Amino acid sequence: MKKAPKRSARPASGTPEGVSLNVRRPSFDFGALPRYWCGGNPWKTHFGTALMLVFPSGERFVVQGVRRYRKAITDPKLAEEVDRFCAQEGFHSREHGKLNRLLFARGFAGLARFEKLQSDTLKLMGRIFPERFQLALSASIEHLTSSFGHQALSQREELEAMHPVARELLIWHAIEEMEHKSVAFDVHRALGGGQAARVAGLALVVPMVLVVTYAIFLYLLAADRRLFDGKMWKAELVDAQLANLRRIRAGERAIGLFTALPRDVAAFLRPSFHPWDLDDRALIADAASYDPIAELARRGVANATPATV
Repeated sequence: MKKAPKRSARPASGTPEGVSLNVRRPSFDFGALPRYWCGGNPWKTHFGTALMLVFPSGERFVVQGVRRYRKAITDPKLAEEVDRFCAQEGFHSREHGKLNRLLFARGFAGLARFEKLQSDTLKLMGRIFPERFQLALSASIEHLTSSFGHQALSQREELEAMHPVARELLIWHAIEEMEHKSVAFDVHRALGGGQAARVAGLALVVPMVLVVTYAIFLYLLAADRRLFDGKMWKAELVDAQLANLRRIRAGERAIGLFTALPRDVAAFLRPSFHPWDLDDRALIADAASYDPIAELARRGVANATPATV
């Protein structure tokens, strides 16, 4: 007879007061997006594109990992958050899928092979790993995406340099990743999941994300005939990193989506860790006041039907 999942003595939902999982329903028109949408910078554009390419299949995996336990959740607040989480991720997958198809048509057809490889790898993981461990993997993936979201929204100058469509896409996605950043973690914890599974999940997810992201990034540079652009490499790997060191010495934040990764991985390893140990409420509120995002929130509905995932 199958054992009933253990229940945590702590409240099931760890989402703090004042945070709502708002289901916004955008439909972005990427037709006007320029080739170098991040301030005209090929390096930053291709790196951002590489990271975003993995979102659709990754979000499908996460939603499946969490949604299969929806009926096991007894806390009404967490159950509602699971529904909204699935809806938010569904729209993320849909919009990033649209962007990916545009990139395929713009001369980066090789990206389709990376997308298929990523999708096939996640399907394989869904077949070989126990369902409970897939939930731990989902919590690990969500920790990384909320970390990237926090970094993106903390770098206002970088956001302001982006093309408006890319900026709205990134702000919308980052806000929602931070709004629901504890849902997969809370479901895992409520069902008796412990630190060991969480750490094992992160140990698998971090190398996978890094390898896939940098492989796609190098492909994009090669396809754009910039792989051997010595001036660009010097500017980004030497000059930009020296500038980051000067920022750190001055007590300022380093620029880059991966700059906080060591800190956030270390935090995840603590036995007492919870995603809301880093309180993002002020950052969410500030970003959500950006006019195009605020309009999406006004048009969104609490019980929005998620896109197919």
